Amino acid sequence: MAESTEERELSLVSKLELRIALADSDSKLQSLLHTYLAPLLLKLASENASVRNKVVSLCQHINTRVQSQSIALPAEALLKQFKETDNSLIRHFDLIYIRHGLNRMGPTSLALLPSLLHGISQFNGSEAQASILFNLILKLLPLIKLPPKGSSEDLDLGKSMKLLPGDSTYLSSWFGKLLLLTPAIEACPGLSMAEIRFLSRQSSDGVTWDPAAPGGLNILDTKVAALKFINSGAFDDSDRFIPALIATADPNARVSDIGDDILKRFRPDLESDHIVDQLFSLYLGSTEAGGALPARPALKIKILHFLSKSVQATTKTQHIIQILNDALTSDSFGGARGLEVSKLRQQIFSFVTWLTRMGAPSDLNLVAPNIIKALREMVEGQGWPTTSQPLKPAEFSSRSLAYESIGLLAPKVDPSLTRENKNPIDIDLLEWMFTSLGCDASGPQIFVSIDEALGGVLNSITKNLDQNSIDQIRPILTRFSTIEPGSREKITGFNIVRSTRFAAVRFSNRCMPYSDICGRSIDLLAIAGGQDGGLEIAEEGRKGLDPYWYHMLNPCDNIAAPVIEDRRYVFPRFKEMAKYLFEEDTEENDILRRALWSIFTSEKYTIVYETAITYLRNLLLCEALVNTHAIQDIEHNWEQRLDNVLSNNEDARASIKLYLAECDDALPLLLNACLKGLFSSSEQSAGRSATHFIEIASLASNELLQPLVKHSQALIDTLLKRASSQQDTAAQAFGILISHPSCPQAHRSQAWETLSPHASSWQAAVGAAVYRARGALLGQAYMLSRLRIRGTQAQELHEKSQECLDTALDILKGSRDSALRKAAYDVIGQLSLSSAITPDNIQGDKWDAIIESISTEAKKHSEPAITALGRLSLIIPKDDTGSTKVDQLLSLLYSLHEVKVIEVQFAIGEALSIVAEGWQSTSLTSSLDVDVEKPSSDIPSHVLSKILEKAMGDCKASKPSLRKASVIWLLCLIQYCGRNEEIQSRLWKCQQTFIWLLSDKDETVQESSSRGLSLVYELGSQTLKDDLVRDLVRSFTADSSNMGGGKISEETELFEPGALPTGDGSITTYKDIVSLASEVGDPSLVYRFMSLASNSAIWSSRAAFGRFGLSNVLSDSSENGYLSQNPKLYPKLYRYRFDPNPNVQRSMNDIWNALVKDPNAVIDANFDAIMEDLLRSVVDGKQWRVRQAACAGIASLLQGCQIEKYDKFLSEILTKSFKVLDDIKSTVRQAAMSLCQTLSEIVLRAMESGDTSSKRAKLMLKHIIPFLLGHEGIESSVEGVQKYSIMTITKIVKKAPGPLIRPFAALILERLLTSLTSIEPQAVNYVHLNADKYGLTGQAIDKMRLTAIRSSPMMECIELHLLDSLDDASMTEVVPALEASIRSAIGLPSKVGCSRVLVILSSKQALFKPYAARFIRILRKLVLDRNETVSASYSSAIGYLTRLASNEDVLDTIKFAKSLYFESEDTAHRIVAGEIMNSMSKLANDRVQAVAAAFLPFIFLGMHDTTDEVKEFFTKTWNDNVSGSRVISLYLDEILNLVSTKLDSPQWPVKHASALTVAKAVLSIDKNMDIPTARSIWPHLEKALEGKTWDGKDKVLEAFVKFSSLSGAFLKERSDIKDRMKTIVIREAKRKNVDYRPHGLKGLGQFARNLEDLDMTKETLAIVSPVFEEMVEEVKGDKMDIDSKDSRVPNIEDKTFIAGIECLYNVANPKISPLVLSHYLAGMSSVIKPVITHSGRSVYPTLFDCVKSLFNRVDERLLSGGNEDSVSASMSLDKELASTLFKEHEFLFQDIDLPIESVRSKFAQSVLAYVKVLKKSSSSLDSSQKRVIEKWKANERSESVKGVWHEILEQV
Repeated sequence: MAESTEERELSLVSKLELRIALADSDSKLQSLLHTYLAPLLLKLASENASVRNKVVSLCQHINTRVQSQSIALPAEALLKQFKETDNSLIRHFDLIYIRHGLNRMGPTSLALLPSLLHGISQFNGSEAQASILFNLILKLLPLIKLPPKGSSEDLDLGKSMKLLPGDSTYLSSWFGKLLLLTPAIEACPGLSMAEIRFLSRQSSDGVTWDPAAPGGLNILDTKVAALKFINSGAFDDSDRFIPALIATADPNARVSDIGDDILKRFRPDLESDHIVDQLFSLYLGSTEAGGALPARPALKIKILHFLSKSVQATTKTQHIIQILNDALTSDSFGGARGLEVSKLRQQIFSFVTWLTRMGAPSDLNLVAPNIIKALREMVEGQGWPTTSQPLKPAEFSSRSLAYESIGLLAPKVDPSLTRENKNPIDIDLLEWMFTSLGCDASGPQIFVSIDEALGGVLNSITKNLDQNSIDQIRPILTRFSTIEPGSREKITGFNIVRSTRFAAVRFSNRCMPYSDICGRSIDLLAIAGGQDGGLEIAEEGRKGLDPYWYHMLNPCDNIAAPVIEDRRYVFPRFKEMAKYLFEEDTEENDILRRALWSIFTSEKYTIVYETAITYLRNLLLCEALVNTHAIQDIEHNWEQRLDNVLSNNEDARASIKLYLAECDDALPLLLNACLKGLFSSSEQSAGRSATHFIEIASLASNELLQPLVKHSQALIDTLLKRASSQQDTAAQAFGILISHPSCPQAHRSQAWETLSPHASSWQAAVGAAVYRARGALLGQAYMLSRLRIRGTQAQELHEKSQECLDTALDILKGSRDSALRKAAYDVIGQLSLSSAITPDNIQGDKWDAIIESISTEAKKHSEPAITALGRLSLIIPKDDTGSTKVDQLLSLLYSLHEVKVIEVQFAIGEALSIVAEGWQSTSLTSSLDVDVEKPSSDIPSHVLSKILEKAMGDCKASKPSLRKASVIWLLCLIQYCGRNEEIQSRLWKCQQTFIWLLSDKDETVQESSSRGLSLVYELGSQTLKDDLVRDLVRSFTADSSNMGGGKISEETELFEPGALPTGDGSITTYKDIVSLASEVGDPSLVYRFMSLASNSAIWSSRAAFGRFGLSNVLSDSSENGYLSQNPKLYPKLYRYRFDPNPNVQRSMNDIWNALVKDPNAVIDANFDAIMEDLLRSVVDGKQWRVRQAACAGIASLLQGCQIEKYDKFLSEILTKSFKVLDDIKSTVRQAAMSLCQTLSEIVLRAMESGDTSSKRAKLMLKHIIPFLLGHEGIESSVEGVQKYSIMTITKIVKKAPGPLIRPFAALILERLLTSLTSIEPQAVNYVHLNADKYGLTGQAIDKMRLTAIRSSPMMECIELHLLDSLDDASMTEVVPALEASIRSAIGLPSKVGCSRVLVILSSKQALFKPYAARFIRILRKLVLDRNETVSASYSSAIGYLTRLASNEDVLDTIKFAKSLYFESEDTAHRIVAGEIMNSMSKLANDRVQAVAAAFLPFIFLGMHDTTDEVKEFFTKTWNDNVSGSRVISLYLDEILNLVSTKLDSPQWPVKHASALTVAKAVLSIDKNMDIPTARSIWPHLEKALEGKTWDGKDKVLEAFVKFSSLSGAFLKERSDIKDRMKTIVIREAKRKNVDYRPHGLKGLGQFARNLEDLDMTKETLAIVSPVFEEMVEEVKGDKMDIDSKDSRVPNIEDKTFIAGIECLYNVANPKISPLVLSHYLAGMSSVIKPVITHSGRSVYPTLFDCVKSLFNRVDERLLSGGNEDSVSASMSLDKELASTLFKEHEFLFQDIDLPIESVRSKFAQSVLAYVKVLKKSSSSLDSSQKRVIEKWKANERSESVKGVWHEILEQV
């Protein structure tokens, strides 16, 4: 029967079991297991349980047998089997044995790592097996020796480790979790319990991470190893990011430093959805049971830092809400403590800021309400609005940031989508913020944050306003605009700590419609706040009242009020506003109204009362004019326009008069308020109130004014009490009311009687009485005048008028008081205006008095006098009967042209218009202030004609003052009498006159001419308008400077006085020019000065253009007239818009705006013409203004324009703009710089788009980079141009994407490096050359220069941006350019810059490795620079480049350094060699270690250089590479080969360094030499000692002596060498060099002692004796000059004595013949004793040591049988030798002064040695010697020394 499968398998297992049992040694068992263990474990997959059980049983036996650590298991085969099988049981046992095997393999186990890693991500085994597998990987990680970062080996590491695509991701994930693990904590933040078990090998006993346990790991070392592995080329940046981020938050610096380093090397893709999800998951943890916990606070801070850079993170709304809720409302803060809390909150707020900036509106709409709620809860949690206790700085900062964040988030909320009640405004938040502003007292500066937050809330509200919202906001604003600090808020009960009025006003102006009465009332309250010191509050209030500024504050139509007649902003209704402000039935609950009334009634706030009246008046006028064309648009000067319309526009006045009739209920409120203001004590309020009263009352009907007549009596008191400035308006108001038909005659009579005494008493009036007299006189005049105008013809009235006139004339004759005289002129004017007086009243002397007085006053610039003269003409007949007076009056007016005050000339013009037309002159429009028909004046037309011809004729007068006055008069005549036929028929002539005057150099003439042209245009027909425009354009574009022709007379003034000064005055007229030319003898000066004057006129004419409404002249002509067919104006006009003169600029902009309805279309159509004109003007413009305007024009033209449009002009633009950068005029240079900056900004904006394929960017760079780097740019001789070019290039490089900048990289790099030198200030070179004068050194200056270079923007641009953009293709261009730069570099900055570039490139191994050797060879040629700093920089660059070099290149560099060192006599060359070697060692140590046999011997030699600076470099390099002296022995042959030829070098430094190298090599040997070593050293050592003495030769001699002691075997073999050594040491001892002699003598003694078989006694005495004798004689002779012998520092004589004594005693060899030794000791004593006597104490320590040593040797060698030939343990001392020995040392018992304890100790020890030998030689001390010893003992202070003396006495 066949054997079954089960039986066969059992049989096989049993046989294996037997073989294992029979294995009687570990080696046999190991062999069996290597063969059969893996197959055995496969039987665990058997279908038969018995087989499986048998295998398990056998495995248990094997486990027992393999406990010995010497048994290696087949881990590799088991691992392969583990990977290939799916059976869990097999895998379980495989892992058991793999773990055992790895523990015993040591470093060789690293070979299994690729197999472990391969397919790790696809492992399908159990969780426990995966955990063990990962643990095995962690165990092997520290064994990996990672290749250099960026090397090819590093890049291929993934392949060499057999990693599959998913393996690196899997490993990085678990490595990240490993970095989160803290074994000591049961629940680790960031990890789930399952992950903790996985990392702990499914064990909870802590053994896995216990280094002391078998197989346990060190958690810190494992984390570090994992991080280093992650940083290798086996992982992508995306895999590195999360582990590196986790590492940066690790508390251990070893881990966090590596993490920081990894993160610095790449930029993570923070827009990856996967990465963002990982960050959120890591931060928040998992909500599932047993899930991952949230991260540690430190890690949360890091995560938030990166989330605050990710736009993708802003889309994760649920995660964001969870993070912010936890961070803002949680008390625990995730375990954070102390500083971590503030850091975390700070980062939270940074994330909120990022969220609001970058979040999509839909996402923000979801998260913002929740975040705002959390922020409010956080603030309220600290205590709100007041805190119970002071906040810590961190808490206060969090509170401030919370408020600010609310402000950022509020505008992002769309309330209509988030609130069920569909209320678009969060009223609760608004009220909460206002309460916080008013009541939060947590810190003095908290209001800044709250105010900022309110700004954000305001922005959110204005986007969502509706009528319902406005109604809800209104009570809140009303409440918070009226509360005052120090009070208690009535609704909440909180204490108010600061005013909220400013914020309420801001909200009112932005949220309340302009028509809202409460909103405007809040503005009035704000103006009141300005009087309490809040100027910005008052300013905000004024903006709210001004419709123009309200429009500017609310550019968008967010006002919910209804729009009437297509007007965007509706004014408050006049009636409603008037009743709200001035109706007295104030509601009790209206706190705003009550607050206003309290202000109106306070004398302190009269400005508010006045503002309220003015505002009501403006409302009234706007409502009245709403259907007219008088006020088209609300502009910044709208109120002034209202004033002008009210004064001059008769149609507008008629409209207002009609409208006033409709306001019969509200108008009295305003008029009463005006009168109330007039009656107030405030002069300012009274003045404005009276003015507004007159403006309105003059247009009101008699019916409307009737209720006010009763106030006429009160006005009398005001007249008599007011100052003169308010009396005029009060008198006019009085005249209007007292003359009212309803006023009783009795009241008028009473008023006259009241005023008359005061008026008639003017002569006696003093002080206040003068004002009463003046007021009374004016009151009388206005009363009589208005009564006469109203038609009163009573005789009494004529008499009173005569009385009043007489009083005025008397004042003019007899008073000098200016106020009274002004009043007198007003009286004459008012009486004349109303014809209350007649020509009969002013006959004879009266007329002459008036004319004379007015003439005198007018010349003193008195406008009232001139006005009175004009009005006086109304009563003078213009026919033949009155022609004399008219002519006299006109002559007087014409004669006033000399007056230079412009206002006076305008007053004369008005007077002339009244003379010419009387009441038909519009200048008298506002003078008719009562409800009657306008009076008529029957004046012949020839009067106007005559005046007009006179004015036009004088406009061409050569006299400047007459010309100026005439043009003003002509302007006034056209303005006030323009509808008259006489003027209509002369419009063309007027136009020509004004055009001619446009070129006048006087600005007033220009402006008047411009205004006159505008008026002519308005009055003319369409044909005339076209002719006007044609002439204007011809004048404007003409090259001729004489715009209207004209003649020059001798009196023509061409220049202002002082404009062209000469020695005695200045040139002003043509006559002056001719005179000066005649004096100088150069007639051409006439033409030169005329040209100058003409050019001045051209520019002045440009300034005249367009003012006072020339835009109106040109506006319709551009569409329908002349300009539409003649577009050549546009280029010039465009340039003049940028004229440096602000007046010209403003004028040209007016013209441009009038001409050009569609600027973009016009510019587009005329682009080339405009650009060509500008470019031509930039450099061809003779005037600086032209050049400056052209620069500004080009800059403006380029902005927003496509590159394709100006591509063809770009090179020319650049060239010319850079030329103008060196213009002679500073403002032109500034304009050119501005143009260049514009070009730069255009380029940079094109770069910032990030589109590497952008045609625009490529075109821009194609033009601008070569230009900037060319002769006109960076190489320009103009410093400003050069600096700007460099600045622009650096900006472009920083902003441009890599693909765009690469084509220019080579050129940029080369020019920037070259420019580093050219931009360095020349002063630096001067200081460097004269450093000594300034107490500096060249090296210190170079150090500062280096710092400046490294921190310069140019180097930053190159290092951080330009080099980072390179790729393989661009390197082919960059390398030749860099090579050229290095070779051509001249100054230190450029050379250092080149070396820095090489250093940076050396870090890009894959990119730069092919070129490294090339640049090393270049630097070798350049490293020997005259400047040490440059040499050091090049040496450092060589060191960096060596990283990328091959072994051959490294050897070549070392060879080059050797040649520098050995072949040059210049010390600098040796220094450079040392620098190169040091740099290579420090920066490329792995490369030099590969060629250590060539590197280290040279370093060893160099470190013995005799120059300290050279020695320092080599010593540092040696210490960095060598840790002990055994390396010298390792490279001894190479060292000796190197020095073999150098010991004969003709260069002393090299020769000496070689000798010292040999010496050091010998001295480093710490044990006996073998014969080959001694044989190889001896020739070099012998040669090193040849020659004369030199500093340091003593070290060679020291090595020689040591060689004699270490080379015993060699010397036995070569006895001849011993003799040669004896000769050498004697030769060296005989050297006469004083400094070297002590070393020679000492060496002789040591040599003799080392070679005791040599007898050198005779030679020694022969050498030492004469030396000592000579020195003793010198000491005797110079004893007084020698320093004290007890000095602690021995001098050269002492050193020589000491060395000689040592030498003598060392030569005293006990092994030589006793007779010879006896004679030697006697001779030695005779030599030494004089030294002892005369040398002093300095030799005692050495002498006593030598004595002790000698007696000890005698004891050892002769008495104790220490010699090799002794046969007994003890011998007797030769008697003669003993006698000599003791006798010659009896000096020990002499009386010696030894104050130092250490010396006394040595002395006692020497005596003890003496006594011991004496005792052994059977001799004894005599009694005297014993007594001396006892004396010494008794006198001894030291216990230790005393003990020695005690021992001596015992020996005795």
